[in-house]
Amino acid sequence: MIRFSFSSFYMSLIFINIAILFLSLAFCNKKLMLKAGLPILKGVLFLTMLRLLLPVEFLSLSHNIYLPDKLSSKIGDFLHPRFGEHNFSCWSLTIAVWCTGIIIFAVYYLVKEYIIVREIKNNIIKLSDDSLEKRIFGCIKEEFPQTKCIEVYRSSFSPIPMIYGIRHPKILLPRNLNLDVPMLYYVLLHEATHHLHHDQLLKVYIQILCVIYWWNPFCWVMKKQAGTILEMRVDQTVAKSPEEKAMYMDCLLAVVQHAICPDIPDMPISATPFFFKEPTSELKKRFLMLTNTNIKPVQGFLKHVILIFMVALFFLSYTYIFEASSTPEEDSFYSTIPDETNSYFIKRANGKYELYMDGKYCETVDSLEYYDEDIPIQN
Repeated sequence: MIRFSFSSFYMSLIFINIAILFLSLAFCNKKLMLKAGLPILKGVLFLTMLRLLLPVEFLSLSHNIYLPDKLSSKIGDFLHPRFGEHNFSCWSLTIAVWCTGIIIFAVYYLVKEYIIVREIKNNIIKLSDDSLEKRIFGCIKEEFPQTKCIEVYRSSFSPIPMIYGIRHPKILLPRNLNLDVPMLYYVLLHEATHHLHHDQLLKVYIQILCVIYWWNPFCWVMKKQAGTILEMRVDQTVAKSPEEKAMYMDCLLAVVQHAICPDIPDMPISATPFFFKEPTSELKKRFLMLTNTNIKPVQGFLKHVILIFMVALFFLSYTYIFEASSTPEEDSFYSTIPDETNSYFIKRANGKYELYMDGKYCETVDSLEYYDEDIPIQN
């Protein structure tokens, strides 16, 4: 039997936020990010998605662990206190603030997406079929048939190349970004590879997490780290041989140079060493991944230990549910009389019974003497 309760909700809440905290702290280690960033990121985010979609208890699997009485009393006070004549608890206030934040952030990002779509629509230039960009991307389409749904445009919307959209993706190239044929090929292949790897979908899910858990600062840290990891994964896919890596890094420098100094198209690449002064910069991490020959494909121990640990924690969040051992006494008056159609008991190991009406906890009793004998009892 599956049921939803406050306990199942906060177990889901605890697991997801532990996972977010774990990712943000783990990727502070540059070596770990470079060696095992992508498999850890995708594996842990997949587990958070399952836990987010299934915040329930599986009664055949779950085992309740009852908290000490003092802690249970604090939880009960948090859930059930009354203010004046109104039944309004601290938990109700917390949920109200949380949901308000979710609505604000969701509206903010929806409006932002609307503005981006409008700006892209109003600032794109359709390229002719015989343009250099279309001819180069035609070669990429022949090499990777899955990219046939992508269209290439020139745009003043963004100072750097980007891909936007999931159903009808568009590669947007800055209007005055002038690159030679090999560099333009790498730019187009880089953006197309994001589509091949479904990076846009992963970014949408991470954004949803940030909207839901807007109050968790580690969520925003993890979002930034995830963006760096996805870029590094594409870099490794596009540039493999030493010659390709050298040309690809020149291409990255040319693009970043254009983003910062778009009005000086002929500035030499050697004039941009300041990009490497910040040791935690995304560009430095990407160059380190490309140039460090000691970084081998992840095969072993560390990645598997971390993922096994998170999978175990995921199943434990379903297996063991922390419950308050008691809650404040509620009014003895019920607007609806408990019977077999709207109620059930859960028998605890100490011989007491928990009464649930309409899926909500009501009270814990020592005896069923004064209740309808037809009300079902679960162990």
